Amino acid sequence: MKDSNISIAIIGGSGFWTEINHAPNIIYAIKKYPENIKNVYIVDPRNPANQENYPNIKKLLKSNKTQYITPRVNISETVEYLKKIGVDLLIIASDPVSHYDYILNGLQYGINIICDKPIFNNKNASTSTKAAKQIYKKFEILCNEYKKQKSINNRLFCILLLRRRTLPVFNDIANNLNYIYQETGAGINNANLVIHNGIFKHPNEFMITGAHGYTKGIGSLSHSAYHYLDLLIWYIEKAPGNITKISPRLSNIFRVKDYIESDLPNILFGIRNGKQILSESILGSELDVGFYIDLFDSKNKKCGAIHFANNHLSVTNRTRKFDINNDNEPANFIDGGRMSHITIDIHQSGQQNIQLFKNDIALNSSKIVLKIRRNPSIKGENYIEKEYNNAYKASGNELKNTFMNIIDSMVNHSNIDENKINDLLDESKTFKLFSEMYELIAKDFEDKKGKMYE
Repeated sequence: MKDSNISIAIIGGSGFWTEINHAPNIIYAIKKYPENIKNVYIVDPRNPANQENYPNIKKLLKSNKTQYITPRVNISETVEYLKKIGVDLLIIASDPVSHYDYILNGLQYGINIICDKPIFNNKNASTSTKAAKQIYKKFEILCNEYKKQKSINNRLFCILLLRRRTLPVFNDIANNLNYIYQETGAGINNANLVIHNGIFKHPNEFMITGAHGYTKGIGSLSHSAYHYLDLLIWYIEKAPGNITKISPRLSNIFRVKDYIESDLPNILFGIRNGKQILSESILGSELDVGFYIDLFDSKNKKCGAIHFANNHLSVTNRTRKFDINNDNEPANFIDGGRMSHITIDIHQSGQQNIQLFKNDIALNSSKIVLKIRRNPSIKGENYIEKEYNNAYKASGNELKNTFMNIIDSMVNHSNIDENKINDLLDESKTFKLFSEMYELIAKDFEDKKGKMYE
């Protein structure tokens, strides 16, 4: 069979995630398949030629295969045009609220899809229970359309890229959980997953658009937190024990409005009370949020609990000054404040405890420490301690390998390695938890709205 040619379109192709992930991977693919990669289209309201400090995007633009396309007024019109010019692969790296329409229209036109996390979210899901309750219903619509189109073309794919699953340390946790589960039947009965991001913003910066923005009425749970919800579900699947159902409860929430009215902006920026410049939907979006996730068996009897917290307002590395003329996300830069502080503590029914510790500045070198302690009755080592240096560098390499496995399969008509991807249909449990969390966030807002905006 003759090798196939490929045309690629990147939605949100002028942004940070294209710069650090997609652009370098596409450049590599062009080098490997110079005859097969026919066209690359950057689709973004922002002209990539005007993006400062993005050398990979500028390098991609220098290729005679690359063209810039301004999105049409409607997403359906944009995707229709991309299909018309022969796009085979749609990479979605735009804001999460736009993902749904790009995925649905892409599938309807039979276009292969790679989507950044989360799969999508609804506008104002942080403040509207109506919007939040539609999240999982729309996910089911996507899954049904995907199944329909795969029945026509079984090589069609819709894939979610999840960086944490590519890292050896998180794989080691999964493998150790599953080993003890296979040996003893012990499942997870208690766990803590706490992520601190160190992201402090000047009030004006909440109006910056992008994948990690707040202008669409959704906050930090739609940012990198989704990676850890995915890990949580993955680990439960590796060591379920008697767990057949999980149910989240909101334990705490600190919204943009709480931050603006606190003394925190004054400490970093010397200002007070910036709420007048922000919309209600931005003010209601979450910054710090925590949940208790109850675990139940087949008889609906509680068999454990997990605490999950994602906090932006933790220790920060930010020294970057606010610049009213700069609309780039500060956290995309080494001095912009983003941290990578992670604590994972998993207990497996008295048979095993796994602890992970990470305390780094994001976009810098990273070190992760993993500690495993087992019941003495289990054969082998009862205590293991291991360090993973430059741990997140491996993530970029693995993402490149995964991307190239996808490109190889498209060019050579080979199979995609299913161990390296998250298919849309595999995300049902994680996305169900994600949608239920947003329902709780929105309900809390509506219950308190009179008090918040009196």
